[in-house]
Amino acid sequence: MVLATLFLLAVPLGVITVDDNGPADFADLPAAVVAALPGDTILIAPGLYHPTVVTKALSFVGADPGGPLPNVGFGPFSVVGAPSLSIQGLDFSELRISGVTGRVRLDALDYHTAFGPIQITDCPDVEITRSTIRGEGSPAFSGEPGLLVLNSDVTIVDSTLIGGDGEDDVVFPDDGYAAVFGDGATHLTLVGCSAFGGNGGISFLSPSSGAPAIAEVVTSGLTVTVRGSSSDLIQAGSGGGMGVTPKAIDGQLTWSGATILPSSAGAAVSPAEPYLSIGGGFTSGSLRRIEAYGATGESAFVFFSLSPANFSLPGFQGDPLKLGLGGVFATLPMTLLGQDTAATWLFAVPSGLAVVGLQIDVQALVQASSGPFITNAHQLILLD
Repeated sequence: MVLATLFLLAVPLGVITVDDNGPADFADLPAAVVAALPGDTILIAPGLYHPTVVTKALSFVGADPGGPLPNVGFGPFSVVGAPSLSIQGLDFSELRISGVTGRVRLDALDYHTAFGPIQITDCPDVEITRSTIRGEGSPAFSGEPGLLVLNSDVTIVDSTLIGGDGEDDVVFPDDGYAAVFGDGATHLTLVGCSAFGGNGGISFLSPSSGAPAIAEVVTSGLTVTVRGSSSDLIQAGSGGGMGVTPKAIDGQLTWSGATILPSSAGAAVSPAEPYLSIGGGFTSGSLRRIEAYGATGESAFVFFSLSPANFSLPGFQGDPLKLGLGGVFATLPMTLLGQDTAATWLFAVPSGLAVVGLQIDVQALVQASSGPFITNAHQLILLD
């Protein structure tokens, strides 16, 4: 299979360039968003940009993935009621996404909570991949959660999530903050991820509590699925002084393969459920690597599609099918090598303005011992 055939399959996209140091179509982001048509890709060079409100189906791509990420600062970048959204390789002061009816794609973000967590509200289909999300904190300043999810279905793959530590104080130290807060009718799926709750602040007089890695804002029916390998760590923060170290995950939990500390998460699914990862370089034109994990000897078929979907297949275990079968342009057979050993396949991703912003959904069907199993979906967002 050769992904270069995408040059033949791709429909040319409208591309708008933004560079605060020129030359480009626009020097700042708000004007570019106003000018863009639904379906356009906005290619953003490293720099500092003002936020805006997005209501159209747009893709935002960092123009230099090998260098510093373009930063959208000065306030909240808000996406409200758009049909779909794709963001790759950007940094934000604030990111708020609500009411997006189709697929939300967030890839290769490096988010530090300068003015609050990433907020995702009322979004039925969100994929976060290859990202680092931190709830900042220091001894002198209390931290925050990294991600707040309300009434949404969010899958997070190949990412690191860190909750902020509580502020130290002589008398009243703050408790730690969860890496992810879920509220309302929310389902979270973490695959091949590490997540850490924040530590409680230190005091000479009062204890403080650490935070779960994943917490409910209130008892709200949060459901959580975790899949991974033993190197994928989900860990609660430590209490300050003689404070409490809580369980790692609130809500109704199904998990397998990963390491969860403290080890009070209940019994893991056995055998561990298979999952799919994509490794390799972040830079344009670099080699990427399909990584499939699961029971040794089981067969997997990896599908590549140019269209998204979101529906369950009767008789299949695992996740909903997140790729459109009509858009499948390639398949890859693999034999799994174990839950901690990846079966791998290297490939080159095409690049250039002809395909920049193009979105590829990747998902695998595994012939597991318990029956056919659909893994998590992954995604490729092509670069300049």
